[in-house]
Amino acid sequence: MTKAFKAIAVALLLALTTGCAAVKSEQAGEARSHVAISQDLTYIELLPDTYVVSDETFHQSNVLVARMDAKTVLLASSPFEDQGAEQLMRWIRRKFGDVRVIAVNTHFHSDGTGGNAVYHQHGVETWASEQTRQLHSQRAEYYRHFEAEGFPETSIQRERILARTFAPAKQAFPQSEGKIFSFAQETAEVFYPGPAHSPDNVVVYLPKRKVLFGGCMIKLGATLGYLGDADVPAWAASATALKRFEVKYLIPGHGHQMSDASGIEHTIALARQAQQK
Repeated sequence: MTKAFKAIAVALLLALTTGCAAVKSEQAGEARSHVAISQDLTYIELLPDTYVVSDETFHQSNVLVARMDAKTVLLASSPFEDQGAEQLMRWIRRKFGDVRVIAVNTHFHSDGTGGNAVYHQHGVETWASEQTRQLHSQRAEYYRHFEAEGFPETSIQRERILARTFAPAKQAFPQSEGKIFSFAQETAEVFYPGPAHSPDNVVVYLPKRKVLFGGCMIKLGATLGYLGDADVPAWAASATALKRFEVKYLIPGHGHQMSDASGIEHTIALARQAQQK
């Protein structure tokens, strides 16, 4: 793959992931003002103790931040690289104090795993499926250069991507089994619906709050976005598997727009359209 082609591919990824969303909902799609955390990060509060943090510098990548009890915060996904992850952890410590933090890598791409090294420096308990850990180990170096070439040679984004520290999650679960985390008065479920955006994408569901972090397999815009590791023929069936959850708040992997269960239907429709092309 030529450098020019890589740059075009990553530029297309940026355009697709930060574009205007096509799905809106009364529950979660209404306009919300994002609050600045730092030079790179903003957040909205969906519900009490339930936040979506967006990495504005790198494709508006979203991270779910949820205080699950007085002593524990759960993260789904990650900022793109070390500096964003450091900014996130400093905000968490300011807001919640010296709590236990659990982070779930939702897939092997950088917006699922890129902050692991910083997470570990802050004592975060990192989890991923066995397949995510394997793919991350195999392909992290390739993606470091692929992503960097999507930015100008003298840009700070390229410099920060190339400086990113590789670190796999410290704990793993069987992908097909998923993982249940139990807290004082509620649970969080990590569920593998099947391949879609990537072969290993998992979602994180908070049943008491009816919040589903769908990550990069959920698309609220006009296309499926980056398809470099996608399984387009399987995507619709995998998204259909998410109908098992009662969803009031659906969080995609990128962008400021949230949805409800209608976002699952929209994703299914996009996947079916893409399969016919």
